[in-house]
Amino acid sequence: MLVVEGAKAGESPLNALSEQDHIRYYMSAGLDKKEALKRVAKDRGVSKSDLYKYSIDL
Repeated sequence: MLVVEGAKAGESPLNALSEQDHIRYYMSAGLDKKEALKRVAKDRGVSKSDLYKYSIDL
């Protein structure tokens, strides 16, 4: 039997994306890289500096 847990309350469904794709998602919505990093950091509950390495090639 396999049991799959659903998303926790307040957790963004975008967290299922890779970090780089999550940043790309916000950039494709018109945000600059800095603002996209802020949003992803907030969604994932991590610091912007933890995500910076995923944004270098974007």
